[in-house]
Amino acid sequence: MATPTSIQSGIQPDVRKRSDEFDRDFIATEGGSTRTLTTATATEPNISDTSTTNAAENGAVKTNVNLHLLTLLEKSTQTYRHTAENIENRGLKLLLKVVAQDRSNMYGTLREALGKDAVDPLDPSRKPAARSLQQGLQDIQTSMTVQQQGREDVALTNLLKEEEALLTAYDAALDSSMPPLWELLDSQRVKVATLNARLRTVADGNEPIVARVFDTRIEGEAALLRLRQSGLDSSQIDAAPISQVTRPVLRTTKTPTSARNTMVAGAVGGAIVGGLVGLALATYVWLNPQLEGWVTVGPWALLIGAIIIFAGFGTVFGFFIGQSQRENDLMVTADGLVNGELLVVAYPKTHQVALVEEILQVHHARELNR
Repeated sequence: MATPTSIQSGIQPDVRKRSDEFDRDFIATEGGSTRTLTTATATEPNISDTSTTNAAENGAVKTNVNLHLLTLLEKSTQTYRHTAENIENRGLKLLLKVVAQDRSNMYGTLREALGKDAVDPLDPSRKPAARSLQQGLQDIQTSMTVQQQGREDVALTNLLKEEEALLTAYDAALDSSMPPLWELLDSQRVKVATLNARLRTVADGNEPIVARVFDTRIEGEAALLRLRQSGLDSSQIDAAPISQVTRPVLRTTKTPTSARNTMVAGAVGGAIVGGLVGLALATYVWLNPQLEGWVTVGPWALLIGAIIIFAGFGTVFGFFIGQSQRENDLMVTADGLVNGELLVVAYPKTHQVALVEEILQVHHARELNR
């Protein structure tokens, strides 16, 4: 399936990227090899028709596998958008939002192939309460990380955990599918595997994704030329004019995050802490009846009061974190789209990281000299 946009540098022939190069799934690596079709062919179906009962059971298994895959693909779309919201580097933020929109397109195509109605996976109403709570806790964890590079590492590591499960779901669906659905699943699996392999190297801490939005095209094209001359091959570089990524980014950002998730997460976290504190106080009062004259409330009142107080503090704390994240996400996104001219993304090997950061003027995920 074609991706929603293609990234190319549009510069001199020796550094120009092919118009379809961004169809390499946005992040280049050797981890996305195509599987061989062995489980089903046009003349050898993988569902035995020897009995009606077996056919019905196999059909039910296939349906469950495909529904599980759809659920995880929808979750992946939401997680990519959520991860982008926790990124402060303009280039990486825009890149992840483009990927989120591509996942949304993959989800829509798969639903159509399975005969289901079209829905928007980025609609906030489709996000389960448990997932909202989980993302709220991740937002708080990310916000408590001081260094910007550290915050991005936390966000990308959380993303990797879910991508592993999605890749496994694709494998299970491929094992029980026939053409033409098999071809669609296989092409989507290659994209997932490619991104998964790249994220794994990032999580290992050795090969980061180095991205920058250049405010002038001349600077961006000069950086691309230096990257090529420094030994990076075409699979390690992506580039695109900002005008080319604007539409998918805006589609992903049309329903910005709210502070609700972090408020709920803060309230739950605060209630748990308050419960532990209140339980300790209540136990102490209960075990020391001589304090009756000093403590005017009973153990249960202490426990409930501590839960309520800490939950209230957690709610306020979560509101400020969520509101700050929302405003920062919109501000950085708008800055990249309005002031940027060229998006350049590099995927250096370990020994190339320092050189690439120097060329792109990025240090610990921060854009320098702007």
